[in-house]
Amino acid sequence: MSNKQKFLAGMAILVLPVILAGCGKTVGEKLAENAIENQMGGNVKVDSDAQSVEITTDQGTLKAGGEIALPDNFPSDIYVIDGKIMSAMDSAQAQTHSLSIQSEKSVKEASDIYKAKIEETGWKIDTSMNAGTTSVIGASKGERALSVVIGNNEDGAGSLVTIVDSVQK
Repeated sequence: MSNKQKFLAGMAILVLPVILAGCGKTVGEKLAENAIENQMGGNVKVDSDAQSVEITTDQGTLKAGGEIALPDNFPSDIYVIDGKIMSAMDSAQAQTHSLSIQSEKSVKEASDIYKAKIEETGWKIDTSMNAGTTSVIGASKGERALSVVIGNNEDGAGSLVTIVDSVQK
């Protein structure tokens, strides 16, 4: 399994802490940590009380659930909408950053904001598409690519904004 596949497999296991939360804090956390560490070969911290997981490998870091701050190394030329950061991932090797943010803004409001902010920060919008309750914006800047996907929150109020910044080789 390639390193990138291992990293992505770890992301798929993120639901494990929620499932194991009923197993008891110590047992559930250790089972989740061991399962992910065995799969990925990295350091894993699971906190079932905070319903969060942090995975750190030589490939990068993934944080999900609980209270997540904007990573220090997140690019300053990418606008981050106000809201709660639900997950943050960075991979130095893959030269990729990703955030998922729960916002009180509607899909249309968030999309309009991102279109303006992307251009203000020197990105070129290459594609923009609205399909019902989802908006997708693709942009480029030099060798970098930016993708912003905005959809309705599960409860229908506000939106979930996912940002992915990567270097194209």
